[in-house]
Amino acid sequence: MSEGLRLPNWGTSRPPMHSSVWPAGGQTLFAFARVFPWRPAPAAEQHPSPPSRPAMPVASTSLPTLLDHRLRIEAARYVLGALSSDELRDLATEALLRGTDSRSLALLAGAPRCDHPADLRALFEAGLREAGIKLPRRLEAAERLKRHYAGQVAAGRLAPLTGAHAIIDVYWQIGDELPATKAFVGDEFGIATLYGLFWALDELPVGDSAYAALEAKLVAACGVIAAGRRA
Repeated sequence: MSEGLRLPNWGTSRPPMHSSVWPAGGQTLFAFARVFPWRPAPAAEQHPSPPSRPAMPVASTSLPTLLDHRLRIEAARYVLGALSSDELRDLATEALLRGTDSRSLALLAGAPRCDHPADLRALFEAGLREAGIKLPRRLEAAERLKRHYAGQVAAGRLAPLTGAHAIIDVYWQIGDELPATKAFVGDEFGIATLYGLFWALDELPVGDSAYAALEAKLVAACGVIAAGRRA
C-alpha cells in the first residue's frame, strides 16, 4: 500500500464532526463539515409535477375515417411519384399509432435510412393492401387529388392559390396521358376555368382592387371541381 496516504481507523464509531485528521507523515487533510439533516423544500419552492400527456386516440377495430381518407390521398400521391422515403416512414408511423394492424407498415416505420427506396416502396404497397387500401391507376389518382385539393380550397383549409397550383401540378404530371383537345388549356382535365383564374390571380399584387374578386371566383371554381364537375 502506498505510504503517501494513511486512512485513520475509527472502527465502527462515527468520525468526529467538524474536525481535521492528519495521518502520520500525511500530505492530505481530511475535513469533515457539519452534516445537516435533509429537510423538504417549502411548498412554494417545490416544482409542480408536469401535466400528463393526453393519450392519442387509437382505433379499436379498423382505420378511422380520416386516416382512411388520408391513406387514399397519399396512395394517389404515391402513384404519381410525389412521396419521398421519409414521407413513407411517417405515414406508416401515423397509421400504426392510430391502431392499424399491419406488419409491413411496422417494418416500414422502423426501417433504417440506409434501406433501398425500392424496399421501402414494397413495404408501403404491402402495408396499404393489409390496410384495405387499393392503389389507383394514374389517371384515377390524378382525379382523386384534383378533387381533394379543390375541396380543401372550398372548405377554407387551403389557400386558393396554393390549392389551384397543386391541381395544376397534378395536371402537368398526367397531361400527356389525357385525350388531346383543341379547347382551352386544362380543358381535358376539367380545369380550364381554374387554370385561367390561377394565372390571372398569380400576376396580381395582393392589394390590387381586382384581387379579392378573382380569388372568390377561384374558390367558387374549386367548389365546382370538388363536386365532380368541370370548371
